[in-house]
Amino acid sequence: MPVMDYRRKFIYLAVIWLSMSFSTPLTHAFGFTAQSFFLRLLITTGFLALLHFYEAYPLLPSIFLGTLAAAAVLLRLFFPVLFIKIKTALLLYTAEHGTILFLLMVAAITLLFWFLLTKVKKHLFWLFLLGIGAFIPLWYMYIDSAYSGAVSYALCWFLLLSYQTGGKYWHKLSGFELQELRNGWINYTTWILFYMLVFALILPKKLPPLHWEALQNWADSTFPFLAELRGGEVRNLRGTGSMFEIFSLGFGDEESLGGPLKQDKTVLMEITGRAAGQYLRGSVKKIYTGTSWLTAPEEEIWEPDVITATVKPYLRPVTLEITHKRLKTNTVFSPLYTTNLKNFTVPVYQTDGNAVFIREEIPLNRTYVVEGMVYRSRGDFSAMEKGQHGSELDSFLLLPENLPERIREVAEEVTANKDGYYAKMKALENYLRTSLTYDLNPSPLPEGQDFVDYFLFADKRGYCTAFASALAVMGRAVGVPTRYVQGFKMPEATDTKGIFHIAGTNAHAWVEAYIPNIGWMIFEATPVFPTMDSLPAAAPIYSGDVTQDLTPTPKEPGFSTNDMPPEPGRQAAPYLRYFGIFFSALLVSFLLFFTFIIFRRRRQLKQMFADLEKQPPRLQAAAYYNLTLPLLAAINLGKIPGETPLEYSRRINRQVSDWKQDFQELSQALNQTLYSREGETPAELVHEMKAFFDVILRKYIVSAGKFAAFWAIYVQKKYLFHPFASPHYETFFARLKKFWHRLSGRFLTF
Repeated sequence: MPVMDYRRKFIYLAVIWLSMSFSTPLTHAFGFTAQSFFLRLLITTGFLALLHFYEAYPLLPSIFLGTLAAAAVLLRLFFPVLFIKIKTALLLYTAEHGTILFLLMVAAITLLFWFLLTKVKKHLFWLFLLGIGAFIPLWYMYIDSAYSGAVSYALCWFLLLSYQTGGKYWHKLSGFELQELRNGWINYTTWILFYMLVFALILPKKLPPLHWEALQNWADSTFPFLAELRGGEVRNLRGTGSMFEIFSLGFGDEESLGGPLKQDKTVLMEITGRAAGQYLRGSVKKIYTGTSWLTAPEEEIWEPDVITATVKPYLRPVTLEITHKRLKTNTVFSPLYTTNLKNFTVPVYQTDGNAVFIREEIPLNRTYVVEGMVYRSRGDFSAMEKGQHGSELDSFLLLPENLPERIREVAEEVTANKDGYYAKMKALENYLRTSLTYDLNPSPLPEGQDFVDYFLFADKRGYCTAFASALAVMGRAVGVPTRYVQGFKMPEATDTKGIFHIAGTNAHAWVEAYIPNIGWMIFEATPVFPTMDSLPAAAPIYSGDVTQDLTPTPKEPGFSTNDMPPEPGRQAAPYLRYFGIFFSALLVSFLLFFTFIIFRRRRQLKQMFADLEKQPPRLQAAAYYNLTLPLLAAINLGKIPGETPLEYSRRINRQVSDWKQDFQELSQALNQTLYSREGETPAELVHEMKAFFDVILRKYIVSAGKFAAFWAIYVQKKYLFHPFASPHYETFFARLKKFWHRLSGRFLTF
């Protein structure tokens, strides 16, 4: 197999780079997300090696493929049954093992880029069109790896552009000059691309490049198949920009409750935090009209929720980072008890039912943080109940004057032998869960009928809005303050990155009832959702002979979640914080020390050259000559052992022809002025030695690369030593080593 030249190696490296950048998001789009990066790399390099083998020995692969085709034809003609069995087995194996299709896709992508870079002259143009035509649709399809793939692809394209532009001039050079130029180009370009890559990867990923709703809606309507590219999701925006309403997600219509439920799989929000299965409050309704729920007009500046001492042991803190992806609303979604809100630059308000909102639409892809408390365990809340509700909650007992009397009668019958608000609500909750049917396609509400009455006595089937409405109305009928809540029920699992994807199918309606001495509590009447009874009994259980002080605590606007027991898995948080502080301090100290070394070295170099200017011409010329010799060795032009100065100077002149200074003449002139007793050192010799030193220094920087040269000269303190070896320029580490030897020697003398 022939040896590859520099250009061929570079092209093959570019093929691997482009293939890896392109194949990762493309195979992810076809569902091959489980295949590792190293498997892609192995397939790409292996297939590229086969292509190189084919270029070197084109006859052998042709013979192999021809023999395989001939064997298939012979089997088809003389052994058709065996041929069909082999064909069926191969097809079945390919269908059952997705790795085969994955291998073929990666191999085809590698072949495509190999063909473009080795057989097509204007490959940069076609690579540009291919990248634009592939990565934009992949990004629009929400393939996460399309971002990093596009960045990597673009960097390789710029690398090829730089190589092709420089190649027009490189062919005129040869030998050491060509190698020196290539090395300098590689070092310089590599660091430029590295900085571009770091900058691109640290950009915030949640900020969309362009929010163009009209284009998005046009694409969804013109190309309906795009809506199925991510498991049936559609990408149309939801909501009106005002208070969150559940009807906008297919739960009935704006005018009245009831009707079939439309399954909306649109991913509306992304949430991070320990909140699996929790309720996320959106809007709160307190006025029941008989056909719908209305929000109370009262509103005020938001304040943290009141948390009584009675309920604190049963709660745990939670922090949620919420990002609205395709939900247009001014509602701030929050847990049962909200204690803190972050990342808001405008005032935050709340309704009479504690629904949180701002006066403008929350920007899409803007993340805000909500801190609060949710239930972590169940308890005997009926025993904790104490007293009656205050008059300020009477508005949460209002019912329509024309409410059918049989609703009140059934509610009183179900709660006849129950004492207390909590016991009555649990009885009504259980009645609704066991007596009515959960159905996504109930009958529409007939005109002129009460929705709850029609649900309880006529249709007897419905989904969350019907069960929650019935529970809220029946609770009010027996004297329990209730409110109708719309929001989301968090899914039980996150994706691989720990993100909850909140879709329209997670929208939900439930009831919050006020229990004296406890506060507002969640009650779940919809049968397919678990109640609070499913929580673990981890907290103290109160019984009828409670001796603890259950008097409510005053409002605590400054309640801190630090007062609560830490969540599981967060016991080490203080240690992690201290570790972070220590690591940050260590990093800052290192940067300061590094900066000190650089500035100290820079001051030493300035002082060194200032000292040289004060020396006689003879010593100046010798000093610059001695400074140049280590740099010549660094660019592979050092002196060979046994080589005389005359031979060395002649070899330098032969290998480098573009210097204006003659190294041989400079060496002879310097020897004459150093060892001859006649005459003075001419001023021209000093200027020529300085110019010679500058040329060699620039060549070293080009050959080693700017970063490597900076590191060697300023950090490692190589090459530019003070020619008179003054102790003033002794390095810090040399002084430390000398001090250690002196100290250890004193101890050994005892």
